[in-house]
Amino acid sequence: MNYSEVLPAMPLQPYVECYWIRRGRPVAQAARILPDGCTDILYVFGSKAAVSDGALLVGTMTRAVLSSVAPEADVLGVRFRPGGLFPFVQTPLHLFTDGLVELAGVQKQLGDSVFSALGDTDAWAVRIDRLDRALLKRLSAGQLPPPSVLASVRHLEGQHGQFSIERLADQGGISRRQLERQFQQYVGVSPKLLARILRFRRMQALLRTQPADSLMGLAFDNGYTDHAHLTKEFRAFAGITPSTYWGEG
Repeated sequence: MNYSEVLPAMPLQPYVECYWIRRGRPVAQAARILPDGCTDILYVFGSKAAVSDGALLVGTMTRAVLSSVAPEADVLGVRFRPGGLFPFVQTPLHLFTDGLVELAGVQKQLGDSVFSALGDTDAWAVRIDRLDRALLKRLSAGQLPPPSVLASVRHLEGQHGQFSIERLADQGGISRRQLERQFQQYVGVSPKLLARILRFRRMQALLRTQPADSLMGLAFDNGYTDHAHLTKEFRAFAGITPSTYWGEG
């Protein structure tokens, strides 16, 4: 199997959704990467493409992109939950939205020292253990986002984005403008945009398992007003229609 996921150490799980491993192989076409509300760190090994070597940070995505990592490279990825990356880099996340940057320029230890330690072995279990240790060390030394931000993000996740932003601010005891500023800093996008992305992510998952003739029912059940609304949102985030996505699945 060329792709697999592994849970991180328990104390990291509120912030890290999973580690993912992609073993490189030649492919005819670059993979399309879709927004999911998460941010990622990529440790890339064995690539012949200089732009993809080393450790990279992928900011919160708001549109589909083609992977720039060479397909023959092995990758150990860290998928951070929305709002989860900040404790490890201590930098406002809106600076990286829709961006791909060298991690060492943001957090030198994770970018240089950890990459070097991971590259010293070919054993994936050893790499994951070393990554656990490095992230736990960073977590213990870093400032956490305000609890209200993480609670708001988790609420949106639980509702698949179908929740009023005004009510979300009220629950946190802050104004909508304050909530917007906090999300830009700690999540990388506004709460409204994150809600749209999470709803889109839910539709992606459903389309993988549901027949095409259920599309209208799925749209209404997930907060889309009609087929045109669903298609517009899908095009914005995936660059294709939901019917095309379903056919590719």
